[in-house]
Amino acid sequence: MFLRSPAASACVSLTVASALAACSPAESATQLVPFQDPRSEGSSEDRRLSDDTVRFVFIDSCTTGGGIILDGQAGSEARCIAAYEKAAQSIEAADALIRTFKSIAFSPSPDIQSMRYILSGVDWSGSRPSGTTLATGRQGPFDVIIDRKQQHRTLSFNWSGPSRNIPVNVAYGLSTMGRLSLIGCYDGPRDEKGRAYRVTPTEGPAFDLVTVERSAGRGTPLSTYSATVRLDNQRQTLSTLRASDRRWRACS
Repeated sequence: MFLRSPAASACVSLTVASALAACSPAESATQLVPFQDPRSEGSSEDRRLSDDTVRFVFIDSCTTGGGIILDGQAGSEARCIAAYEKAAQSIEAADALIRTFKSIAFSPSPDIQSMRYILSGVDWSGSRPSGTTLATGRQGPFDVIIDRKQQHRTLSFNWSGPSRNIPVNVAYGLSTMGRLSLIGCYDGPRDEKGRAYRVTPTEGPAFDLVTVERSAGRGTPLSTYSATVRLDNQRQTLSTLRASDRRWRACS
């Protein structure tokens, strides 16, 4: 059974993103450039309290329903704990995205060297530019790719593996650092799922995030997940999403 800790009991009504600021002494996750692990500073006791509080608020919000976790459906305790683990695996990628848009707010077309500096938590040592791919790297469970799409650049955090259960979710990680609202959705064959979000961080400029995932199954040996942003930060709408893929629709 998931028990409510005394430290978190006063935080039941708070959003996930407000937990760090209102319910723990932890430092802000988006103050420093270039990237650093947001859990690398402060005392171990402070970090544990922050982690415990955010975990509680995330799971409480998930079991209640209404947010972006599990598409707003109230989940069982087991499903919500699994969702939190996906958020925890993706927290560094989420923090890196927020830092990126803070850093390029006044320079929406950064060169590759600048991006490598901003994303210093990424291992770029094996970078293999090719065609429209401008840089590749690795951070935690993710392959990191900077790509060129027509007249703009994109930044993606991608995961793939043989497990049917996808262990990451960048949107869930971002939900602990701000507010997310859905722009569009699609559900395809082989458990393929697309979601587009407007992300409004607690600190930093808003940006749009598009995620696409597909679970392994018959004819698909690997599960895949991608979380992508446009570095020019052009606002996405349902119309622009549908112009690129007619499967996008309003989320129900």
